[in-house]
Amino acid sequence: KLVLTAPKGFSFGAANSNCEIFESDLPGTPECKVAADSNVMTLTLSPKLEMPTKRQFFVELDHPTCSQDLASPDNSLTIITQVPDTENRWLLDLEQDNGETTTQSAPGYELLFPEEVNPETYLAQDWSSCTGRITLAIDKNTEDLCVDKPDHGSGTVVLKRCHADTEKMRWMTPPTGDGNIVYVDNKMTQCICAADGEPAIGTKLEIDDCNRRQCRWVMPTDRQGDIQLDSDSTLCITVVGGPAEDGAELGLGPCIQPSFQPLVQWETPCPSVPELKDYTLPPQAGSGVIVRREPPKYCSVRRKCPEGFQCNVEEGVCESS
Repeated sequence: KLVLTAPKGFSFGAANSNCEIFESDLPGTPECKVAADSNVMTLTLSPKLEMPTKRQFFVELDHPTCSQDLASPDNSLTIITQVPDTENRWLLDLEQDNGETTTQSAPGYELLFPEEVNPETYLAQDWSSCTGRITLAIDKNTEDLCVDKPDHGSGTVVLKRCHADTEKMRWMTPPTGDGNIVYVDNKMTQCICAADGEPAIGTKLEIDDCNRRQCRWVMPTDRQGDIQLDSDSTLCITVVGGPAEDGAELGLGPCIQPSFQPLVQWETPCPSVPELKDYTLPPQAGSGVIVRREPPKYCSVRRKCPEGFQCNVEEGVCESS
C-alpha cells in the first residue's frame, strides 16, 4: 500500500471518495482512495511491487489559495518570497505486507517565484528604465516637440523643440504607471502638477513640489497614449490656448473627445503596468516594479490545450498552432 500526504490545504478530492491516477507505470490497476483528510490519498497495489524499483504516476489535486504575503514579490526588487518548508513538505509511505513502513519525504516547489528573474519570465521596470523624454505623438514628418519645464523654473509647463542633446528635457516617469513625473536634474524634487485649486478643463500645468496631491499621473499602458490625472481619470494632459507648437502651454483637457478619440497622445519612456493599479504599494516601495508574465499552459495526454494551441507532449506545455 502506498500513502501520499500533501501539505495542509491541498486536496485530492472529497474525503473518503475514490480518486484516479493516470500516465502511470504501476503494475495492474491500483485502487485509489482519498482518506478522511483530503490531503492524503492511498493506493492499494495489485500485483505488489518488486523492490527496489522506480515508478511514476500522476494524480489531480487542488492547490490551496496563496496568501497575499506569498503571492506578491517585493516591489523594491530585493526579496523573492520563499514558501516555508513546514508548509511545503510531502510524505510518501510504502507499507509492506510484514507491517514495515518505508517513508520518503521531499519539499515541493521551494520558491513561489523562481530565483532567476529574466525577460522571458518577468517584466521589470525601475526609475532608470523609465527615464527619458515625453514627446507629442504626432505625424513623423512633423517636428518633434518635447515636454519641458519653464525657462525660469516657475510658470507653466510647455512644449519645446526637442533638444539635440538627448540628456536634456528628461523626466522620470513612475515604473508602476501611477505616480509622479519628476524633472531630471541635480535635485530631483520638481514634478509636473496641476495648478492650485480644483482641477478642471483648462487648468494649467506647473512645476512644483512632488508631494502635492495633484502631482500624480496615470501613464499610458502601451508607452503611447494619454496621461491621466490620478485624482480624476476624465482629465488628461493636453495643449491649452492654441495649437501644438514650439512654446505652447500644457494644461488639463478631457481625455475623450465627442468622437471618442483621445484628445492628445504622448510618447513616454516606459509603459504602465495595469495589473498593479489596485495594488497598494508599501511606503518604502515604488522604486521599481516586477510583474510575472503569463505562465506557460501545461498539458498532457489527459489535460488538453485551449483552442489555438497544440500539446508538446515531451515538454508538457501548450504551443501556438
